[in-house]
Amino acid sequence: MQLRADIQIQTVIKALKDVIVPAIDPANKLAVEQAHLAMGLLTLLAAQMPVQFRFDHDELQRLVRAAEALERIRGQDPEASAELRRLSASRAEASDVLEKSRIDPARILTSIRALRADISALILTEPRDGLEAGQFSAAEQLVLELSRAQLLRDRSLLISLGNEIDPAAIPAIGTLLPHLD
Repeated sequence: MQLRADIQIQTVIKALKDVIVPAIDPANKLAVEQAHLAMGLLTLLAAQMPVQFRFDHDELQRLVRAAEALERIRGQDPEASAELRRLSASRAEASDVLEKSRIDPARILTSIRALRADISALILTEPRDGLEAGQFSAAEQLVLELSRAQLLRDRSLLISLGNEIDPAAIPAIGTLLPHLD
């Protein structure tokens, strides 16, 4: 099973198109219509996913600018002092979020893929003369531990699919991920 939502969505669309829709009785117009609506929605989601972060980032930037302008416009209004304090605090927090979220998640994924490939390439190279057994063993242990931790995270992320023999033995994904704030 793929972890990446974009690949999962494409897989579901293909299954709907190639297997499920052809199996629906054409006389059942409602079922045919709903299947096509589901495929259309999934296609829309697949198209929106690559820009969703930038879309949200842009909206937050525009809201921060609007809040700044409203604070200037209504800043001396005694009737709105409590609301202005809340708005100012929300704007300050949103500005902090914007400052901390300058990297597009697509760049993170690109970096993940590049590091995976480069680590694999290094590990697959034949050890040269002079590489001590301890160095090779240390590299091997590091990669095995990295793989073990990633596999646990992958299994936890997909636990709801019901493929685990003992799901209680798999920690919840939230406990395996660090908090970024």
